[in-house]
Amino acid sequence: MMRAWHLPAEFLPRKVLPVPRLSIVIPCLGGATEFEDTLVSVLQNRPAQCEVIVVHALPYDDPYGLQDEVRFIRVSGKPGLVQLANTGIEAAKSEIVHILGCRLTVQEGWAETALQHFKNSQIAAVSPLIVAPHDQQVTAAGVSYGAGGRRKIVGAGLAQANHKLNKLKVAGPTLEAGFYRREALLALGGWQELVGDVAADVDLAQSLIALDLTTVVATDSVLHELRPAARSAGFAYGRALERLFWRQYASANPAWAIICHMLVVMFETATRLPNGDALTTLLGRAVGLMHAGTTSKYRHSLEQSRQALEAAAEPSTLSMSAAREERMYSAPETQQRRRAA
Repeated sequence: MMRAWHLPAEFLPRKVLPVPRLSIVIPCLGGATEFEDTLVSVLQNRPAQCEVIVVHALPYDDPYGLQDEVRFIRVSGKPGLVQLANTGIEAAKSEIVHILGCRLTVQEGWAETALQHFKNSQIAAVSPLIVAPHDQQVTAAGVSYGAGGRRKIVGAGLAQANHKLNKLKVAGPTLEAGFYRREALLALGGWQELVGDVAADVDLAQSLIALDLTTVVATDSVLHELRPAARSAGFAYGRALERLFWRQYASANPAWAIICHMLVVMFETATRLPNGDALTTLLGRAVGLMHAGTTSKYRHSLEQSRQALEAAAEPSTLSMSAAREERMYSAPETQQRRRAA
């Protein structure tokens, strides 16, 4: 009698799932009520071959049984949006990732127009329009970095139908609304927690520019606001912007950069006096001064990112955690300064 042989399970053929062409990451600091409207709009309008990842800080027991359609990842502790977004990027499987804040909703076709831009290999990021649905005015088309260390919102106040939108130039998308090549984010180590939720987007945008990578605005990719963006203020705000300035410090013309920066701080203080947060913002600025002189370390990390992109045969060979470890190993003084601040 012939003996029956059975192959071990690890040698049996497995169903190979297609790699999604887009990973949609929804970071949420609050409870389920904050991301449900955003998630519903994505599930109703999602493009073909995409995955949806919700990265959340509070417990969620998935009462609607969405685990087959959505990956829920909880980050313990008290994370910021930067940490949630970075967690989503590391978990994503696609070469293109979309960060979508949980105060925004999408409409049919919003992702397709943005994805078309990535046919150009020099484009690393695409910024959609954030629009207030009640008056069809743009509240953000991206961010830029101004003289003296200002983080500027581009396109705010323009009507959605305004032809000027087609000529807008941005440094990068806002933290809560952007499409990216995952390999570029991994090479840079993601958004930097050092500059917090306040300035991480413009810091990343400047890094992409330094790597000769481009961001474009997709005027046909429209996101609607559920509620206005929260106003940033106080100690953390001031510290983040001061750290941003010293990371991006224009050493080619230091005197002019310092003068512009002083003017920016003075104007900011004057405008915040009526709100009562001028003093705490200035205190944050003072603490942020501990990062003066870190530009050279930042430039060194950019060179490492450039080398990582050049050496990577495919996006999966890059690791965000490895990029961070390399920076920690090669620049211990910077890490000590970060912990002290």
